[in-house]
This record gives sequence, C-alpha cells and structure tokens, in this order.
Amino acid sequence: MKRSRYNKLYLPELTHSIGVMLDKVHDKGLDIEDFWLRFINSNVAKQIECGNVKYLNLTSTYLLDEIYNKEVDFENYKIRYPGEYYWAGYMLTYYQHYSGSSFAKINQSFSILKVIDLFDPFEQMCEEDFFELLDKSIKENNSNNLKRYRKANGYTQKELAEKADVDIRSIQMYEQNKLDINKASVDKLYRLAKVLGCDIIDLMEYFSKEEIEE
Repeated sequence: MKRSRYNKLYLPELTHSIGVMLDKVHDKGLDIEDFWLRFINSNVAKQIECGNVKYLNLTSTYLLDEIYNKEVDFENYKIRYPGEYYWAGYMLTYYQHYSGSSFAKINQSFSILKVIDLFDPFEQMCEEDFFELLDKSIKENNSNNLKRYRKANGYTQKELAEKADVDIRSIQMYEQNKLDINKASVDKLYRLAKVLGCDIIDLMEYFSKEEIEE
C-alpha cells in the first residue's frame, strides 16, 4: 500500500459526505452495488484518491450530481445516520485514506455489500478492527494482482506481453511469484498498467502498515 495523498484534516468532511452519499442512494431506492461501482470507477473517486482539495470539500449532493450527471434529484433527503449505509461509506473512506489504496482495489477484496453486512447497531466495529480486517483480506487477495487485472481485461499472457512490450517470460514469472513485481522497473510497470487500465500501485504486492510508516 501507499501513503494517502491528502491530509487527515480533510477526513471528517469527506467521510461524512461519502457516508451521506450511500444513505441518499439507498433512500432513493437505487442499487447500492451498482452505485458503488459507478463511484469507484468515476472521476470523483480518482480525484479524491489523488488528493484534489476541491473534491475533498464537496458535499454529497455535488459528488452525486457528477456521478449521475444530474439525472437523479438528491436534494430532498433527511439524513438518518448512523445507519449501515452511512457507516459503510464512512469506514471505507477512512480506510482508503489510511491505506492509500484505490477504492476499486479495496472493492476487489472486500465489496461494499460485505462492509454493509458488518454493521451492528448495538456494537459498532471500531476503525482499528475494521482496518485490520480489510488489511488481512487485501493481503490474502493481492498475491497476484497482475494475473487478476490481466484476466479482468480478457488478455492472454502473450497478448499482454505484445501490447505492453514486455517479454512474456517476465509476465509468467511475476504471475507465478517467482519474480518480485515490486522490483520491476517503473517503465515496465507503467506499460503494463497503461494496457490494463490501472495504476502502477495496483499491480504491486501488499505492504504492511509498518512499511507505510517507515
């Protein structure tokens, strides 16, 4: 994982906005899983992840208007937190900041529905326990990011090698964990990431919290 690209001071406003976003989507009767996929693949998520101050300060309505291109009216709403939807948005945003990972990468290992199912109105999970749970899940699922992204894009190893101009033997060795992809050249990682439509960090292996803070 990598360091967050924005200051923790922005977290109270941002976690609230994204928590309210999920609650508003639920209030409108929209599919939460569909919305979350829209969000994690949107410019909104990308701007938050890269620390664009404008997006860190926008209200839930502004964020939703951009995600849905103003096709849904989210103005008339009475906030009902702390419910499971607000809590899930809050916790995932907090974890995204803590880990520095993308929302999309987190979702690959721990879906929005799984997070919502963790909510207990009588005994809410603290941030530390939530982070530990997601860290473990991501570590277990991140053993071969390159292979997962390649398959998600429908490429064979040979096709990826040709499109990224990377020798097929390297790709095979990375996918078999016989070569450490974290030690690959930036140029090689860039070419692979560009073809696979992801960030370089998404192809790399899991880093512990201790490694992040060093």
